[in-house]
Amino acid sequence: MGEEEADGADEPSTPKGKLKAKKKVGKKEKKSKGSATTPKAKKGSSELGEASPETTPPKKGVPSGAEGMISRRPGGLNHFFDDDEEEEVELPDEPEAAGSPARKVSSPSPATPEPEAIPRTWGSLKERLPPASMAPVEVKRRPASRLVRALTRSRKAEPLIFEPRAKLAYYGSIGGGFGTPRIGFAPGQFNTPTWMATQDSGTLVVSSTFAHEVQVLTPRGAPYAVITEFMGVSLHDPQGIAIHHDQMFIADGGNGRILKYQRDTRGIFQPILATQTGLMDLPQGLAYDDAGKNSLLFVVCGRMNRVHVLDAGSLRRLFSFGGETEPDPRAGKKLPVSCLNDPTCIAIYNPPEMALDAPGVFGGRARKLAYVTDTENDRLAVFSMDGDFVAAVGRNGRMPGEFVEPLGLCIRDQQLFVAEGGRGIGGRLQVLQPDGTPLLVLPAPTGGRLVGVHWHESRLYVSEIEAHRLHSFKIVA
Repeated sequence: MGEEEADGADEPSTPKGKLKAKKKVGKKEKKSKGSATTPKAKKGSSELGEASPETTPPKKGVPSGAEGMISRRPGGLNHFFDDDEEEEVELPDEPEAAGSPARKVSSPSPATPEPEAIPRTWGSLKERLPPASMAPVEVKRRPASRLVRALTRSRKAEPLIFEPRAKLAYYGSIGGGFGTPRIGFAPGQFNTPTWMATQDSGTLVVSSTFAHEVQVLTPRGAPYAVITEFMGVSLHDPQGIAIHHDQMFIADGGNGRILKYQRDTRGIFQPILATQTGLMDLPQGLAYDDAGKNSLLFVVCGRMNRVHVLDAGSLRRLFSFGGETEPDPRAGKKLPVSCLNDPTCIAIYNPPEMALDAPGVFGGRARKLAYVTDTENDRLAVFSMDGDFVAAVGRNGRMPGEFVEPLGLCIRDQQLFVAEGGRGIGGRLQVLQPDGTPLLVLPAPTGGRLVGVHWHESRLYVSEIEAHRLHSFKIVA
């Protein structure tokens, strides 16, 4: 106890303007060769640098015990390192060069830091780094994905100039006020209207699918009649409709059958024939081809990825096409291009009579063609009347001539009318030439999904299922 007090009496006083240094002592004390062990600091003492008589006095401006751990670098930076001990050393606020006399401080105010002062912020540290350390570093960027390149359109392309060459005039809506969806089960109201057709007189026949009924309306939309059953069996999710003079065909989707009606002398359609229940899986779009005694009825089955061809008189199945499931050996594991994926609608293209000897739309001689909305492939698949694949029109996209969920289709003269669902980004109505050249692109009137499309004389009807209504247009050009 007496020795400790004696040692404390000999301790030099802390220099004026110097900072106190702290030391964390490790497990082992460092021993210098040929000198005595440095004595431990008194408990509670905050001073470091007490030198024994045998030790060499520390250099001016460097605390005792820190010598050998400091390397001077250009710019006035001090780097501390020690492998065996963890030490935190605070240097003087105003380091002075070795051998220079101590500067007297006449005022208690802090002195202005010299150029050799240690930076206290990252900003000042950055400014004092040597020029070589500020050299720019090349960062390798990760290559952009194909989706990003497609969205940003990094490749320079010629601007697309699209001039509409068709014209439609909006007439109004049937089944609800514009912009106000009205779902209902009363005559003149719809619950998810899908497909439609017209009689020769202009009477409109519409499938109200989720109401499980087919409504008959006047050309101006007034309710006329409702069909809810066929020979005592209720309709279930009715879909496509095809009318040819006195014959009417309805696809009873939920029951998996095709219904045939014949108009009597009073002008009322009477049920006469139906296919076996469950023979088809969700039949949807229908198309009638008038070929005299051998008239055909084309039935699109989306879940079967096929188009069935029936004899229109007896409803007997003749053949099917579009549903190949075996991969094409020439295309590796890919399915053949003729394979359909969830088709929904079909329409028959008849070339002009004076062009029978002219070249066809896709080469060869002019002939009849069957256009199918290949919904999940976002295209129109074109087949011959025998079921042979001819061509594909369009691809996925939002540009004119491209499709996103094409659902409805009808053909008037040399114009194709295609209704798109849009998969949540808004439906569209497109008018195309038979070879796919775009003529007109219109957004859905209320931004919903467009499904069915049908024309009669100069009228065009389009169904919007979320709005539960039909939109009527006039074909101007």
